[in-house]
Amino acid sequence: MERKQKPLDQKKKILKFIKKHQGQLCLDYYDVVRLIGFHEDEDDYYYDVQKVGAEPNGRYHTSCVGLMTPLKGKIPARDYKIIDTVFTANWNMHHDFVTYEKQEAASKVVKPRTKM
Repeated sequence: MERKQKPLDQKKKILKFIKKHQGQLCLDYYDVVRLIGFHEDEDDYYYDVQKVGAEPNGRYHTSCVGLMTPLKGKIPARDYKIIDTVFTANWNMHHDFVTYEKQEAASKVVKPRTKM
């Protein structure tokens, strides 16, 4: 008879997985993401991940019920390094551009004239 895992056992298993793979690129089903950390609420456990282009700040939570497949060690090291380099460059470029756009928009705000 198979033993059913208690929720606390499942949380420990998830935290151990995150500790081992934190900062690495993973597949969240078919999206390449960087595993950042852990989040939980009353309903579920979540992986905290970064994805280029995800709004508002490039981070989101994805349920730990879904697939999270680490790429490091499963593809050739050279290929992983290339994907990591491209991910990082795109991440920096996208988020620098978004910051620049926000600064530009803020500088174009028309201030009301004061009466003299």
